[in-house]
Amino acid sequence: MAKETSLRIGRLDKRKLETLHLQLAFDPSLYLREDVLAKLVENDPDQYLKRIELIKRIVRDPDYLYAKDKQCVGLAKYFPLEDGGSMFVCFFELKGKPKKYCLTRFQLLQRIKLSGFVRMAKKRPVAGKATKPN
Repeated sequence: MAKETSLRIGRLDKRKLETLHLQLAFDPSLYLREDVLAKLVENDPDQYLKRIELIKRIVRDPDYLYAKDKQCVGLAKYFPLEDGGSMFVCFFELKGKPKKYCLTRFQLLQRIKLSGFVRMAKKRPVAGKATKPN
């Protein structure tokens, strides 16, 4: 029997685990299994590498997190578009032996219209000393 290979695409770092109130006794890495990778290639052979990079970006810096009994973890990220925005969601479920989180679903949620809204920039730390305005 051939050993299945998986592509590691990220991990649930300490901050994400605390946000989800999860304490794991196993590797918090997130993987793409060989069968899911094959589907990505089959569905869009010209763009599958961009999809993998998008999934990695969502894993690195999600806007929203979800967990269900440690068995399923979801990560979502909002992407603004010219005529609204979209939310991409990745779900990872425990699979295999030893258990590890593997991508089971990656989808684009419906387009979100935010008429009149402007995306707020993230706060950046100010370098140097603070000065009082004149």
